[in-house]
Amino acid sequence: MIKIKQSYSELTATYRRMLKQKEQADSMASDWRQRAELAMTREREDLARQALERRQAYIEEAETLQLQVDAQAKSMDQLYQGMQLLEAKILEARSKKTALASRARKAKAIKKVNEMVNGLTAETNSLLGS
Repeated sequence: MIKIKQSYSELTATYRRMLKQKEQADSMASDWRQRAELAMTREREDLARQALERRQAYIEEAETLQLQVDAQAKSMDQLYQGMQLLEAKILEARSKKTALASRARKAKAIKKVNEMVNGLTAETNSLLGS
């Protein structure tokens, strides 16, 4: 269970890193859009075109990262559900173990009492029969 929780922590850390990278790509795309607009106001179409190309590259990177973030979120959800199910099964197994141990102690006590009763009955019969 510890390894599963460690895996979940690693997935969460990776998820957060990817989210941050996606936000950075979105921010860079916005910056390059502003640079393109500035270049156009200065009538530098060549610089505006370059800025728009870089913006497009960041947009594509952000889209790719979003797909990865979505896939990571799905993996995290599945792992979390699996962890919950496993924890429930572990608790159920512990409960059954406790119940079985209790039943075993009870059976042992009953057996001991029966042996004592049978021993007393045999002694009583032997004393009465003598």
